[in-house]
This record gives sequence, structure tokens and C-alpha cells, in this order.
Amino acid sequence: MKVSYNEVKERLIKKFIASGLAWDDANWVTDVLISSEQRGDKSHGIKYAKNIFDVINSECYIAQAPIIHDERSITILDGQNSIGPIVAKQAIDIAIKKAKKYGTAAISLRSSNHLFSLSHYVRYIANNNMIGFICSSSSPAMAAPNSLNATIGTNPFAFGAPSSKDPIVIDMSSTNVARGKIKEYKDAELDIPVSWALDEYGNPTTCAIEALKGTLSPLGGYKGFALGCMIDIFSSVLSGSAFSTQITGTSLHMEEADVNKKGDFLFVLDISKFIQLSEFKIRMDEFIHIIESNGGYIPGTNYINNQFTDIEILNYGWGLNDEY
Repeated sequence: MKVSYNEVKERLIKKFIASGLAWDDANWVTDVLISSEQRGDKSHGIKYAKNIFDVINSECYIAQAPIIHDERSITILDGQNSIGPIVAKQAIDIAIKKAKKYGTAAISLRSSNHLFSLSHYVRYIANNNMIGFICSSSSPAMAAPNSLNATIGTNPFAFGAPSSKDPIVIDMSSTNVARGKIKEYKDAELDIPVSWALDEYGNPTTCAIEALKGTLSPLGGYKGFALGCMIDIFSSVLSGSAFSTQITGTSLHMEEADVNKKGDFLFVLDISKFIQLSEFKIRMDEFIHIIESNGGYIPGTNYINNQFTDIEILNYGWGLNDEY
């Protein structure tokens, strides 16, 4: 049995509203989760809905993140370990407004929670005719060169820019794969590609269980670890959040010992302050055409599908068929 995107979205929004979210927030959080499913990224998708319900019903939940500092094109928000997509949307809207006034805007999000797939945020920025960049720190998963100990996370980042058609959207981690993907393989009792991870002794492994005991392989070798360090500095060191091994939780853990308190960094640029928007889009179209006319494509830019199986959703435990 196939369940359409629209049905999943409608029912999940109703569940979030019934749990206490305002409609706008419920709609936004649902879109963040479902956009991951559309891209085939279930490790950041609707399975997290139940965790968000738990946060809504906890003392962690806040509808708006307090502003710690606000000065011209710079703002710092305190996420207070609440629902990541909600406070991130608040940060984005501030950034877009400031970029329209100042040309650029830089936002630090302190002590935030899981934002899930970052592509949704930069796509939203690009659809507002701006260029966006966002990066996030995460709990340790990757070891430095010559070390067996994980000291920084997968530390993802995303970039988005508009064109006259679909925007270019690039979203990736600093490791070869996200940790959630390895968990998916473990649950399915499948071997992972040998390039994904090292066991606890530093040896490449195809066993998902051993990979989760060890560390994830950096993207492009030592360069991926260096990239992860840069993102940790932008996201956490700069914002006053937990960083490196200080980040003890991921994925909306509720126990005090496991709260995230990691950070995020957001940068938005108003294209019209640099070049006419129409000219920029023409140039972007040409840029895309050159790549495609040579037989290539830009990874991560387009969604994959709009269909989900009933069993996959029901297994996540948030009750697709509940009555409201």
C-alpha cells in the first residue's frame, strides 16, 4: 500500500497541532522531515516525529528562541535545546530580513538541537531569491589523523542558490556518510561499503555494528576532518555552544546528560545587492547548462519521489491512522 505525500503531511501536521504546535510551526517541521523522505534520506526523516512529540511535551520546548545579541547584520539566538527546525526557521527569517537591509546576514544559533536535513533550509532561502549557507556541529563521530578517538562530529553543511528553474542545493556531511545511514544498515542487517567507517581499532570495516563502535571515515581523507573542524568552529566555538567532545547528545535525547547544546551557523546573501537578480539567474542557468550539456549533473539538487509505504510510517510509532 502506498501513502501519498499529501496524506502523510496532512496527518502529521494534525498530530503536531494536537500536541501543541502552532499551525505554521507544525507545517514547517513536517516539511523538514518529509523533504528528507522525498530525497530518499530516511535517516533524517519522519521517524523523528515521535522524538519531536516528546520535546513538545517536555520542559525543553520553546516557541521562540531568545535573542542573545542583535547588532546590524549579526544576531545570536539561544535554541535552549528545543525543536531544532522551529528555532532554525526563526533564525532564517531574521537573516533574510537583515540581508535585504544590509546585503548579508550572519546568524549564530547557540545550544540548538537536531536540525535534520539542512537542504530544506537553504532551499527555502534560495526560493526567497537569496544565497544561503548553513552548517551544524554534532556529537563526536570522526577521528583526527593519527588518532583512534572520535573528537568531532559528522558536521554537515548545505548551500543553496536560485536559478530561473529549480535552485541548486548542495547538502553533505564532513564524513563519507551520515551516522544515521549506518544505523539503517545495521537495522536491516546489511553490510556497509568499506569506505564508510573504521572499527574501534582503526581498520576499515563492512560491519555496521563495528562501525558504530568505531569512527566514521572523513570525506576525502584528512581534508574531510579539516572541513569538519572549520564547521565546528563556525557552528559551536563562535556561538558559545558545546563543541567537539563537549557535545554529548544527538537526535533529540531527553535526558539532561545527553542534551545536545551544539551550535549552528547561518549566512544569507541578498543577490540583488551584488548583481541584478535577473542577470544572476541567467548566469546560473548557463552554469547549469554547461554541466548538463557535458553529461553531468549537480548532486543533491532535486527531490527523488513523493511516495512512502504504509508499513514504513507505522513502524515509526506516531500513528498514521489515528483519528483526530
